[in-house]
Amino acid sequence: MTDCIWLSNVYGDSMSGRGFFPFSADKRGNGTTTADLDAIRRAKRGELLAPEEVPPDFFSLSDSAAHRKAPLHIFTNCFLIITEESATVLRQFDLGECRLHPVRLWHPDRKTRFGTGHYVLNFASRKDAFLPDRSPRMKRVPLTPDRWSPPTNLQDDEFGFTKAALDAPDLWWDRRIFHGFFLSHRLAQALKAAKLAKHWRLFRCPVVDAEVLRKMGAERMGGDE
Repeated sequence: MTDCIWLSNVYGDSMSGRGFFPFSADKRGNGTTTADLDAIRRAKRGELLAPEEVPPDFFSLSDSAAHRKAPLHIFTNCFLIITEESATVLRQFDLGECRLHPVRLWHPDRKTRFGTGHYVLNFASRKDAFLPDRSPRMKRVPLTPDRWSPPTNLQDDEFGFTKAALDAPDLWWDRRIFHGFFLSHRLAQALKAAKLAKHWRLFRCPVVDAEVLRKMGAERMGGDE
C-alpha cells in the first residue's frame, strides 16, 4: 500500500517515555523553571521554539530506570527526543517547519553522559486531512468542537485521511488530532530500512478519495429513499 501515511504513537505509548528532566529541576525532579515548562507545553502543541528556549541538558533521577534502560531512537520526556541515527534519516526528507535542537543527556550525577548525539525534535507543519467517518475508534477530545485523540491498542488501517495528507512535508501534525503526529510513507520506509521504525511506534493509515466517499454516501442515501 503506497497511498498511505503513518501515525506515530510515541506520545501515547508508555514504553516510549523516559524520565529525563531539565537541569533546572532539583535531584528529585521538582522545581523545573516556568520557562522550561512553557517550552514543553508549546512544543507539544506543535509550536516552533528558538534554540535558546530549549533546555540544553537533561538528567535522569537516581531511582529512575531511564538511565538504565536501553536507549530509544525516539522517546518522550514531554519533549520529543531523537538520536543522531534518527536525525540522519530525517535530514534526507522535506521536514517543512522543523528544527532539531542539539541536547545532552546525563546520568543522575549530571557528570556522566548518557549516549551521544541527541536532539529535541520540534516541528510545526500541519495538514487538515483527517476523516472522522472513516475512523470510528478515534476518540473525540472532551470539551472541544472537532478534536480527536488516538485510542490505546492501535492497529494498522484504522483511521482514514484524504489525499491532502500526501502533500509535502514528510513530517507533520494534523490540525484535528492530539497526541499523535504523522510521517509520509517514504519517510516511514526509510526508518524501517535503517531499523529504527519500531522505536517510532508507527501505524499505517490509508489515504482515501474523499470525493468518492461523498458520492458513495449520496448514492446510499438515494437508494434508501
